[in-house]
Amino acid sequence: MAVAAPLRAVPMSAGAPHAPAERRPTYTDLFPVSNGARPTPICFRLFTLAGTLMVMKTDVRVDAVRERVLEAACKLFAGRGINATGVDLVSETAGVSKRSLYQRFPSKDHLIAAYLPRATDRFLADLIPSEDQGLSPVESILEVFSATCRKSAEPDFRGCPVLNAAAEITDTGHPMREIATSYKERMEGYFTRQAEAAGAADPALLAVQLTMLFDGAMSYAAVRNEPLPDTVDVTVRTLLAAQAVAVPAQVNEH
Repeated sequence: MAVAAPLRAVPMSAGAPHAPAERRPTYTDLFPVSNGARPTPICFRLFTLAGTLMVMKTDVRVDAVRERVLEAACKLFAGRGINATGVDLVSETAGVSKRSLYQRFPSKDHLIAAYLPRATDRFLADLIPSEDQGLSPVESILEVFSATCRKSAEPDFRGCPVLNAAAEITDTGHPMREIATSYKERMEGYFTRQAEAAGAADPALLAVQLTMLFDGAMSYAAVRNEPLPDTVDVTVRTLLAAQAVAVPAQVNEH
């Protein structure tokens, strides 16, 4: 049986309109026929198509295994700590073999680097208000800290995933460090945009102050293992007022 040649552009004859630079492969591109060769038998075409679908199904199954490993890591790293959680326990909790785990994450460091963005995205999603809430810039800033106070009262609260990871992994060259820094810059960027929209005298300075207050509040609640006090709201309002930002008189309930 002739081996199908790879797909290549067919030159156009002189004067013919130019073909598009790229096009999507069609169904027949799965079974190309070289010049002069007989068409591929339909039975072989169906067999090849079935094989393609099997590969696609396998890829989905591989992703499912990766998801189970990551979910197990999120649960264990948050509850037990990163250093106290071994790969054996992650594998056992995920219900996968260590071989399957290492095929997707060559080392524990790779697993940590994949875990941290997922855990932090979920964490911040509960704290940063969405645009459809219709809050003003000042209300958005206040809501971040109101949500932080509410979250600190949850039974499974363990603090900020980024701060926890940075405390456990002191190696400045660890890939986790760059990820952690990017998330803190993201938080500071959010506060900067809200401060600018609120008309703060120095938005950049206010953003740094709010980020430091946020990190400090997280550590305060995690170390004491108790909900944050209402003085957090008072502190935020004091920082806003110092930047000549008009602050609503009503204090949000926590």
